[in-house]
Amino acid sequence: MAPFRILISGAGIAGPAVALLLARHRDCAITIIERAASLRSTGQQIDLRNQGVPIMQKLGLEEAVRARIVKEEGTRIINRAGAELAFIPALQTGSGKQSLSSEFEIMRGDLVDVLYQATKDLDNVKYVFGRTIESLIEGGDGPIGVGLSDGTTHEYDLVIGADGVGSRTRKLMLAGGEEQDKQVRQATGVQLAFFTIPVEKDDSRAFTICRSTKGRHLMTRRDRDDVLRVLFMAHVGQAASGGKGDSEDDRLRAQLHAANRSGDLEQKKKAWAAYYADAGWQAERFTHALLHSKEADDLYAQELQRVVLPPGAWSGRNGRVTVVGDAACCVALNRGLGTTVSFVTAYTLAGELARHCIPLKGSGAGAKQQPTRENLEHALAEYERKTRVLTDPVQKGMPGWVRSIFMPETETGLRFTEILIRWLVPVGRWLFSWMPEDKPEDIAKQYAWHDYPELEGKD
Repeated sequence: MAPFRILISGAGIAGPAVALLLARHRDCAITIIERAASLRSTGQQIDLRNQGVPIMQKLGLEEAVRARIVKEEGTRIINRAGAELAFIPALQTGSGKQSLSSEFEIMRGDLVDVLYQATKDLDNVKYVFGRTIESLIEGGDGPIGVGLSDGTTHEYDLVIGADGVGSRTRKLMLAGGEEQDKQVRQATGVQLAFFTIPVEKDDSRAFTICRSTKGRHLMTRRDRDDVLRVLFMAHVGQAASGGKGDSEDDRLRAQLHAANRSGDLEQKKKAWAAYYADAGWQAERFTHALLHSKEADDLYAQELQRVVLPPGAWSGRNGRVTVVGDAACCVALNRGLGTTVSFVTAYTLAGELARHCIPLKGSGAGAKQQPTRENLEHALAEYERKTRVLTDPVQKGMPGWVRSIFMPETETGLRFTEILIRWLVPVGRWLFSWMPEDKPEDIAKQYAWHDYPELEGKD
């Protein structure tokens, strides 16, 4: 029987997770292409929660992930003078309670490497770096042609876009092309920048959050002894001058937008340093290091966007193209489920493909489980239907009034937020202390996801 030829665009988290699952079937021949010249091992701290944990275990990655988890003390909320407003302890191993710090905290680059190490030597998985998809050529009911950035053209039975929020695969898949894709990507008005700086002996090992005016956050995490990770997050929507665009704040916000669009590292550094110059706490140290330390050359800045595809639009091109992870449904940042959703989409897609398009040895399914157009369209429709049950509710961003509380613009708003935090955190901790702790079996049941026996073991 001819192999089930699959092309995955994106060597981050969702793409290699799909490959790891489908590679259990020897009839699958999987190619993963990545735009970067090598594995992108940068990125900030991420976590796995809820359904993501049992799926990570089904992938066989728990031991490797635990070996790289960041041991974080908890979450420390401070004011601009550095005084502590509240402390939330980290979630303890095996606990049924949730916290801002999860049991499975890991650097994005480490999780990417865990998945890469698990897939790179598999006989039916091949990585190709420095390549992107440039065109899709429909072949009727048959395979789809794919033009790559190196000028070559290849045929595949299925193309999977795991190439993030700005997915080129998604643009090529959608009937409306780039214009439709612009409608799918919803701006949040929030800009992010994360970078690394030299550590100082008094730097906390807790996830530290400091709020400032103009919708600014300063956050730090310490996953290693020798460096500190800094995260700036700011709401840079409408200017504070009533929309006239002529205030100093307006100028700085416009400068920030322009710098992030430019892609120029030095321009981005200067714009972020200028916007945070008067933010308080250790802003002076952070901005100086951003401008002058070699560690900060890993600066990554972007505007946060949600990806909300209309029903039935997670796949296209006669069932020959689909998307996973952020390319399919980038969820709201305040939900804290981005990595979990990547694992959920990967597992569900692989499960539906294995169920409907890959004949199992000894099943007698034969031609009924081939990657035909009909079978692929059915598998991809089921993948979307089942996954949306989880992703649709968590794609809504925070209401404006909530954002105004937790990303305050003014001194008055900031003082109110700090009073609220001082009151809410202790009360919340007291209430949770009276709640019965979930047993491990209860947690497994609560976060159970669809089971796919077709993905267990190898055929």
